[in-house]
Amino acid sequence: MIDAGLDVYQTFQPEIYNVQRIKKEYGNHLTFWGGISTQRLLPIGTPQQVYDESCRMIELMSENGGYILAPTHAVPGDVPPENIMAMLKAANPTLTSIYPQYFEFLKNESDKEKVC
Repeated sequence: MIDAGLDVYQTFQPEIYNVQRIKKEYGNHLTFWGGISTQRLLPIGTPQQVYDESCRMIELMSENGGYILAPTHAVPGDVPPENIMAMLKAANPTLTSIYPQYFEFLKNESDKEKVC
């Protein structure tokens, strides 16, 4: 597929790939889009788990560029809004100061300022 001109791989699912291996093997040729599980993490994880995993994916996949943090597929209706906000906070920590009303689910002020 790379030889055919593919440069972005969307629906990158952590359930079916060894994330570190695939980044190492194809990271110079592909941008990966996804990586946040819509099967396991987003529907049943806590906001803190979503935030931590989002930070981990950013750290693993962003080296030398080539990563778009996103859910692996369309977000199912059973995903708590707090989990979406936790993922967004990992991608852009300044959102907590711009839109504090959407981050009230965080337990205390130090959590609001935590950055990946």
